[in-house]
Amino acid sequence: MGNAARLLSDRAGAYVFLSTISVYPGWPAEPVDEDSAVYDCPPDASGTAEDEANWSAAQYGAYKAGCERAVQEAFEGHVTVLRPGVILGPQENVGRLTWWLRRIAQGGRVLAPGQPAKPIQPVDIRDLAAFTLRCLQRGTTGVFNVTAPRGHATFGEMLDPCRTVTASQAEFEWVDDPFLVEHDVKQWTEIPL
Repeated sequence: MGNAARLLSDRAGAYVFLSTISVYPGWPAEPVDEDSAVYDCPPDASGTAEDEANWSAAQYGAYKAGCERAVQEAFEGHVTVLRPGVILGPQENVGRLTWWLRRIAQGGRVLAPGQPAKPIQPVDIRDLAAFTLRCLQRGTTGVFNVTAPRGHATFGEMLDPCRTVTASQAEFEWVDDPFLVEHDVKQWTEIPL
């Protein structure tokens, strides 16, 4: 990241770096804002694609924090760093929302993590793109967490429409997070989101 930023620093009038809310060691266990501590990773940290395939969420967040530092150093702070949470929307191919839609469409009992009233704050990719363009158009720099507003939705409010649009008779079996962790269910991969 550092080499690319250095090469562009005297050629680009603006730089937007799409980071992640995972740069905060305290997230998701505690609320975070733009002033919360981020992982301490040097801007020149290196790794391979093979390494990345095996990173934990903490390693991913730490390396993203290092990338932020590299870009900010190369552009001497004249950069926009966006830290989105979970991104959803049309053409989503990471397998988060689409995983839920496929699983719920199969019907039967569906394991659902936590409680239906658990608040979530996914950002729609269209909103993220519009915000990014507004920052570029206005010359806005700085660091911004980009998520849906607090109280915007719950996990149950995300899964119920999945059942509706798939015309499924699926029944949700809500299981507490500690039970899932205790049984080595991997967050983000085995049960998306």
